Amino acid sequence: MIQAATALGFGLVLAALNAQYRDVKHAIGFVVQVFMLATPVIYPLSRLPEWARQIAFINPMAAVVTSYRATLQGVPLTGH
Repeated sequence: MIQAATALGFGLVLAALNAQYRDVKHAIGFVVQVFMLATPVIYPLSRLPEWARQIAFINPMAAVVTSYRATLQGVPLTGH
């Protein structure tokens, strides 16, 4: 539910921005690629230094992916 709500929220905001400013559609591809690379899918956040962990949580999907990983591995979530 959190992942769907996040995607819907970003989609609605970007759709409104695209209707007003036509150049937004060109920037969306770049921003999506940056967020895909910044989402901790392959690497766990525990391997990052503390300052990088704080920056990683700017990405809204970082918490969701971290929760998925903890659920599938059966380990409790640690504080962020």
